[in-house]
Amino acid sequence: MELGIKYKAPWGYINAAFFNQTIEGFQSNVFTGAGFNLANAGEQSVDGAEIDVIMRPNENLTLGFSGMYLDPLYDSFVGANIGGSS
Repeated sequence: MELGIKYKAPWGYINAAFFNQTIEGFQSNVFTGAGFNLANAGEQSVDGAEIDVIMRPNENLTLGFSGMYLDPLYDSFVGANIGGSS
């Protein structure tokens, strides 16, 4: 799910979005001690927000800002190698 807004003004623009995403059957590289193997990691979800702002106070100056916040989480990770044990 994603919810966002785009606003354009004479001085510039603002884009902002908030999102929540869940991925079932997520695949991740797992360290095995001798290297990494691709493994099914179960379910992964992330909540986040993005913002992008451009401001032009005058025709000779443009200011920009972009930012992102992510809160990722493995909801389930069957077979995860935790603390060197499997």
